[in-house]
Amino acid sequence: CIRDRDSPIYNQLYTLWLRGLLTRETAPSREGTLLFYRLLPAIRLYVEQYLARSDERESLLGRFGATYAQLMRFLYYELNRSAAAAIIAQKTSEDLERALSYMSETTQSNYLLYWGGVLQRLGNPVYGLRLTEQALEIAQNRDRQLELLAHNNMALTYRATGQPERALALYERVLPLVQHI
Repeated sequence: CIRDRDSPIYNQLYTLWLRGLLTRETAPSREGTLLFYRLLPAIRLYVEQYLARSDERESLLGRFGATYAQLMRFLYYELNRSAAAAIIAQKTSEDLERALSYMSETTQSNYLLYWGGVLQRLGNPVYGLRLTEQALEIAQNRDRQLELLAHNNMALTYRATGQPERALALYERVLPLVQHI
């Protein structure tokens, strides 16, 4: 999503699109029209294999993971306020999936929690619940705050999917955690 058409990044992406190296998709939202540029599959393969040296590749992939961790946090907190956040989450789902491989375990647990919450709110509660459970497994006995958030997200999902007994059981399990924080 690029709002400033005078930015050098927009101009570079636009030029690459004109030359057939990127695809472009527009998506209207309340906040304005969003633009999504993607590498063509053959171009992506070439870039991944030949453009970066192996030492640069690891650094680039680490930055990719870190950037997507920031994006996921943004999506999680903005999803209920912004139609653009929902569109971005849907249109970038392939990259959101891929980014998980390039994060530390600590970052992964938060990412999984946020991603699970995003998916639950976008209508995929089964997969969202599975990711939230993975986040909980990583955080177990290490990060009480994350455990609390994961249990809360899981309970909200159970309640939203017509399983109030399971939601209540999770809320009862969370109560001692809340008292310790």
